[in-house]
Order: sequence, then C-alpha cells, then structure tokens
Amino acid sequence: CLVINTAADKVEESDPRGIAANPEIGRLLDECKQVGGAFDVLFNCSNQVGVIEASPQHSAPLAPEQPSEVPTSSANVVVAQGELGPGADTAAMTEVKRLMGEIAGTIEEAARAVGPHESFAMSLRAAQLQIADRYAFLDPFAGEFEYLGGEIVLVGQLTIEELIVGLGDALSLTVAELARSTAYAERFRAYVSEDLRRLLASKRAEFERFSLDQLIEHLIEVVTAVEPVRESALTEPATKQ
Repeated sequence: CLVINTAADKVEESDPRGIAANPEIGRLLDECKQVGGAFDVLFNCSNQVGVIEASPQHSAPLAPEQPSEVPTSSANVVVAQGELGPGADTAAMTEVKRLMGEIAGTIEEAARAVGPHESFAMSLRAAQLQIADRYAFLDPFAGEFEYLGGEIVLVGQLTIEELIVGLGDALSLTVAELARSTAYAERFRAYVSEDLRRLLASKRAEFERFSLDQLIEHLIEVVTAVEPVRESALTEPATKQ
C-alpha cells in the first residue's frame, strides 16, 4: 500500500493486510472526512510498485485503443483526423463543442419530456464512468469535462478526435440507457429521432464539416434499436412542447 502526499515526500509502504493500522492512510481519511475530499486510488501488481511515481499533474490522456460497446461510426474518426489533425486551432474545437453540445441538448430535452428532470444528467454520468478507462477526460472525478444545459466545458489538452469519439460513445450509451429505463420508451425514441433529424437538417453543412452528421445518424439508429418498454399505467407526462 503506497500513500503519496501532495508535497511528494517520502512514500510510505505497508502490507495491504495492515491497512487499518497505517498512520498515513488514517490521516488521509481524516482529512477527507473533514473537507469532503476526493482522491485517486491506483492498483498495481506487487512486482510493479516501482513504476508509480509522484507527479505534480496528470499526464495527457492517451487515445483509446479499444472501441466501446456502442461505438460511433469509424468515419467520424477518419474525417476529423484528416481534416483537422491533433493540432486543430481553438476556433475549430470551439465549434465542435458547440455542435456536440446541441446534440446532447436535444437528447436531454427529449429525456425531460418523458421523465425526471435529471434523468439525462444521471445517465450521461453513468456512461462516462463506464468508459472512463478508455477516455480519461470523461471521468467525472477528473474535472476535465463538464456538460450543463447544452454547454460543454473542457479543461486540459484534448484533440477534436478524442472529443468526438469519446463523447460520441458516451451519448450512445446514454440514449440506449434512457430508452431502456423510461416508462415511455416509444415516446422517447420518437422524440429523439425526430428532434435529431430536425437538428441535422437545420445545420447539415456545419455537422458534415466534422462528420457529426454520421454521429447523429448513429444515435438515431441506437435509440430506435432498443427494445420498447410497455407504457406505464401511471399518469401520462405533459405533452412535449
């Protein structure tokens, strides 16, 4: 068991079987209880302990090696990388964040029309946790990505390709989960499909520049492929405006 403090002082090592008696861990947990702190836990094999080193900052996330269970179209990656590359300027990144924020906002509005106000945010967070091992910037505890009301905020270094692929996978998982969990699946599927098609038609050229039109089509395919759930006998939700 290794405990590394913020000053990168001497690293304390102890047998994992004696964690309860480790004074460094005791102090760490006491501090967290007092201020509501969060901390990272790194797991490593005993013969690899030497590779863990204290560092003043996190390293930049690596490009994912494995596709997610609900991948976006591979064409998204090829076109985004070919046209923009990892050195794309700030203006292009700003444009991609805006467009992807509109896609996410469209799905969020559909979710709110048939379910609890926070259902989209909770499902998106769950999706981020599910794929955070492949897309480190999506880890909710890393503080590098935030979505709120159609706006996307990024902290740290990230390429356009990573944002499109990572967030695209997260949105795919999100719409699938919402379609499975809502009591009004048919209505949600119809809202998402119609609203995303309307969004694409209104700004097709902008979406096509970054191949986000293919992401939208993929999201429509994902939500329509989910098995419908029988309508709830509870009171129908208000008509979507």
